[in-house]
Amino acid sequence: MEALSRCNKSKKIDGLSNVVVPLNQVYNVAKQFVGSGYSTIKRNGYTWYISKGGTKRVRVGTKVSKNGQLEANFETFKNPFDFNRDNQLKNYHVTVQKP
Repeated sequence: MEALSRCNKSKKIDGLSNVVVPLNQVYNVAKQFVGSGYSTIKRNGYTWYISKGGTKRVRVGTKVSKNGQLEANFETFKNPFDFNRDNQLKNYHVTVQKP
């Protein structure tokens, strides 16, 4: 999938420009991005996918983009399970098509 390839090759802060990805595809790419053995956390209607090793996380539905649509964030971190911004290596933004 093109979205997965772009996530893995992204800059520190990056994202798709003018491309909207269907929600079901975002969920599929999220699972591939974090890999097998991932855990899922639901908070206040939002979904997080966290890799087994804790260095990758996908947040779906936690942020509204500048155009008013939902956004998913594909993130990688230096230290496992430390999701603070100063530990973040990459944050790839994807606009989510509303179901």
